[in-house]
Amino acid sequence: MGRCCIGRSIRAALLFPLALSFGGNSDPAFDAVSFDKLFAKHGQTHFRWTSRAFSTGLSYHQRLRARVEIEIAGSEIARRCGKGRLLVLVQFEDSSGAAYQTHDDLPLNADKSTVVSRQDAFVKPGDYQISVALLFTGTGEHATNRQTLHIDPLSRDPFPEMWQDAPAVEFVPTVDAPEAWYLPDVTSPPAIQLQPRRPIHVELILNHPVDRPSGGRLVTDQSMRALIPSAKLISQLHPPQVSMNIAMLDLERRRASFESPDGQLDWPRFRAALAESDPYRIDVKDLLGRHNNVQFLVREIRSRIEALSKEACALLILSTPMSFGSGVDMTPISRIQSSCRVYYVRFYSLAEPFTFGLRGPRLLPSDALASTLKPIDPKIFDVNNAEEFRRALAAILEEITKI
Repeated sequence: MGRCCIGRSIRAALLFPLALSFGGNSDPAFDAVSFDKLFAKHGQTHFRWTSRAFSTGLSYHQRLRARVEIEIAGSEIARRCGKGRLLVLVQFEDSSGAAYQTHDDLPLNADKSTVVSRQDAFVKPGDYQISVALLFTGTGEHATNRQTLHIDPLSRDPFPEMWQDAPAVEFVPTVDAPEAWYLPDVTSPPAIQLQPRRPIHVELILNHPVDRPSGGRLVTDQSMRALIPSAKLISQLHPPQVSMNIAMLDLERRRASFESPDGQLDWPRFRAALAESDPYRIDVKDLLGRHNNVQFLVREIRSRIEALSKEACALLILSTPMSFGSGVDMTPISRIQSSCRVYYVRFYSLAEPFTFGLRGPRLLPSDALASTLKPIDPKIFDVNNAEEFRRALAAILEEITKI
């Protein structure tokens, strides 16, 4: 069966973020269809669809996240094929009455498969009324649903005021990687007060994953969804007495693919560096030199610490567990005469678990990086989820202020 076409004007509008303010945001599509009038009981059409709103917990962007998920029976779409388009309108209303609006514009397929529309949003703790409306523009048929959604604050949150300056609701755009990792259109800065005793330099190293796990690109994508938002958050912490350099190390090619002496993650440059560091597209010459991958990392860390030997400093490494295979020079880093503190945040959150039998112990991937760094005594934080990273970051920042 063929695919029916839909109007392009509203679909194009979805490519641009909606303006946000503390009084909510308005979507022109809502005014165009008289959104509030759609909720009148008379005139609604009964067809097969469901909608639900629920919390998905804390994301690695360190924002609480909610999702609205709508499913429409494919047969309902197919029999209206050729009759306009389907608009899915979603509104969050917070306890102050401020409304936040967005919409989706779905194709009218004729294959009768279930159609799913998902809208994610970063939210603050509190109570929300979620209003959803479906509208077939060609026939005027519509249906609506309302429900309440409660978002709990984190228990024993080390950063309860982190997002006090952000809007109550900030819609998460539906984009592909690498934009999905970084979310360049989400720019609300965290409100974290960092007051060190004296000027301090922070060296942030992001290790690009180098191995190719059995899950292939899916696992790599999931790893980057943890690493990249975490690096983005740290890059936004710029109190007056803290300078920062950010580097992304591409161990497969033995180079720093990204460097930012001012501590800013400039998205166009960073995006280009991510593309150039794709572990699934690599030159044969680089593969032949893989036995030097670990020693490249050792030299990078040593040179950065030695360059800061006379300063108050901290070196922070964000990485998944790393294994390098046979034939690689695994000589550990030698001790360095420096007061620079080293922190290693090890993201186990997306490791593929396997067990002995039905109830055997979980085996985590081996990590050659930890043993390589052991002589410089790094403080290691094992992270399995976004909340554990939040607590690890709080502990690191607390120590940095006392250097």
